[in-house]
Amino acid sequence: MPKAGEQLRRAREEQKLSVQQIAEITKMRGDQVLAVEEGRLDSFAAPVYVRGFVRAYADAVKLPLPPLLEELNAELGKSDKFKEASGGGPTNRGVLDAVMLQFSKANLMILLPMVVILGLLVVGYYAFRPRHRQSTADPLSELGSGMRQVSPPPEYLAIPTNAASKR
Repeated sequence: MPKAGEQLRRAREEQKLSVQQIAEITKMRGDQVLAVEEGRLDSFAAPVYVRGFVRAYADAVKLPLPPLLEELNAELGKSDKFKEASGGGPTNRGVLDAVMLQFSKANLMILLPMVVILGLLVVGYYAFRPRHRQSTADPLSELGSGMRQVSPPPEYLAIPTNAASKR
């Protein structure tokens, strides 16, 4: 099976596209296009860049992606620089890596408004909860026992009248 770069180059040449045209379509630099075509994958910083460039290139020349990625992964596995990162061995991934992976898959146009609305609801709940407690609570419940004694009803005094003074 031809290497991934060779397949991409052949597809580009069949469509009569230049390296510069592919670079403009894929937003890659011309030297990166040539590096992918020539199989110089070690010139890239990480395999994620190689895979991203190959995906964009394959989309531009309308090649089926799964068999191309299989060939690319085999090539990356042979490279000393990318052997570990290409899935050749187990990787130590933590909980944060798993959470960030799921977060990166989320559609932010839907997720962001939902997070904002949820945040506003939580802030609103905690902002108005003390006011609700204050309005429904007994205002004297926090006073000590000595301060809150119920006194007996006052005794009524007789109202003096002028009738006694007329005698």
